[in-house]
Amino acid sequence: MARLVDPAFPPDLAARQDALVASYERRLLASPTALIDTLPGEAYPTDVAAVAAAIAVHGRATGADHSAVLAHWARQVRAVQIDPGTGLVLQRMGADGRAHDAPRASGTGLAAYFAGFADRALAEQLATGLFREERSVLGFGAIHEYGGGSDGPGDIDSGPVILGISVSATAFALAPARAFGHRDVFTRIFRTTDLTGLPLRSGNRLRFTNGGAIGNALLLAFLTSGPELAR
Repeated sequence: MARLVDPAFPPDLAARQDALVASYERRLLASPTALIDTLPGEAYPTDVAAVAAAIAVHGRATGADHSAVLAHWARQVRAVQIDPGTGLVLQRMGADGRAHDAPRASGTGLAAYFAGFADRALAEQLATGLFREERSVLGFGAIHEYGGGSDGPGDIDSGPVILGISVSATAFALAPARAFGHRDVFTRIFRTTDLTGLPLRSGNRLRFTNGGAIGNALLLAFLTSGPELAR
């Protein structure tokens, strides 16, 4: 993304990025499931969605044609990585396509954000599954972590899970809600974010006291997400 907006992007970094994207592209095309390992023997579909987003943005920055690998990735997300009963992506899998975890909203929400850079139709499909997990009370919305009757604990991906509600999935849902014009969903979830994040405003600056550096960086990305990101 820096290369896309910075006309003085350093040539040595551009060369490294070209090599990295080429490696990602080769590995995705070589994988029948379009899954590559996050850890030895284990693939996270959300992490692979980040790879697809990186490839897509590289194409926009350089004019390179990555359509074949992005189409292969999107086909296999639909065929292998989405649970048909819930519309959520499986959180952890083997590169062979076998499930290692339940379908979960935190992975789906972040994957929907990344997919928005690479395949808008797929991003909207993931968002539809995600929004089915919304729970709303008194105008405040939040996202249930486990779909289809599954249950489990919170972890580093979901953040704390309280009464089935995932802190991370709730924040992640802001991006597709905004990008796809789900104003009511966005409003309910932002009310919850605004209440629990303890916003601190100074002039035209805003940060969430409970977010920390990473949380605020993520919220900046999600709250500026838009339909222009994917074609």
